[in-house]
Amino acid sequence: MILTISTYILSKYWYFLCLAVISAVNSCSGLAERKREAPINQYNEKPELELCIDHLDDKLNENSGIILYQGYLWTINDSGGKPVLYAVHPKTGKIIQSVSIANAKNRDWEDIAQDNDYIYIGDFGNNKQKRKELYIYIIRKQDLSLRQNDDLEAQVISFTYTDIPGSTSRKHRISPDCEAFFAWNDTLYLFSKDRYSYTTTLYSVPAKPGKYTLKPERIYISDGLVTGADISMDGKFIVLSGYKDYIPFLIVFYDIQMPHFFSGKISRLEFPDYPDLQTEGIAIQKPEVVFVSSERSSFPPQVYRIDLTGIIGK
Repeated sequence: MILTISTYILSKYWYFLCLAVISAVNSCSGLAERKREAPINQYNEKPELELCIDHLDDKLNENSGIILYQGYLWTINDSGGKPVLYAVHPKTGKIIQSVSIANAKNRDWEDIAQDNDYIYIGDFGNNKQKRKELYIYIIRKQDLSLRQNDDLEAQVISFTYTDIPGSTSRKHRISPDCEAFFAWNDTLYLFSKDRYSYTTTLYSVPAKPGKYTLKPERIYISDGLVTGADISMDGKFIVLSGYKDYIPFLIVFYDIQMPHFFSGKISRLEFPDYPDLQTEGIAIQKPEVVFVSSERSSFPPQVYRIDLTGIIGK
């Protein structure tokens, strides 16, 4: 009991210490942080999780990230999985097609994104924060055959992060962990997952092959671990998915003043009736409707639908 209480106090101390450091870093580096957190459930009727696929194919127990393309859900598995992109039937959850990326390794694939011409696979998971070079694989949509399994070569983005601003000790110059990104206007936007400060840091990289060094651009107090992200086609709203203490949440940014992603109005949805539902991916189906995927936990790997009309349509 004493150890448990001590651990709790230490974790709380570390959380507030991290926030203090972030505030100091922002002041010194010019990073813009949203000080206010998203309000919880500020609407007349709470959007509900509607189960769409009650059990994804067993090969997708570690699915991480989803997109909607050509009538199918496309997903990947995270670290330890094969370097394969899967097309999934949106009703049965069965794998329709498997596309192997011949020149890729699945070090820690974490999210998948798309634009009009390309699909992007983010190999940037970094739970132990020891990886120095991260990758994003680029697949041309026109190279995908929607009728059979295939092997494809991907173009590659490789990148590293700059040192965390304000770091004075090599011990604290850690490489961020990231599990979420989306594509917008020829740029890929990445959102970090910080299990100590419960914040997310925004980074960006050109959506074309090359080697890049990424620096932090914005910090937002997410009050949880961000594991997925997507932006609507018109750029009017962004949704982040994740969980805190294994309670899933969504953060919705809408009426955005581009390119300031953390601007506009904000709503936060929490789903305490689904403890241990480990949400991993999110995809906007159409205006105001999103799909959320989860990996295996005490729940099987599943896909849910959420109608955000009551929030964004206000």
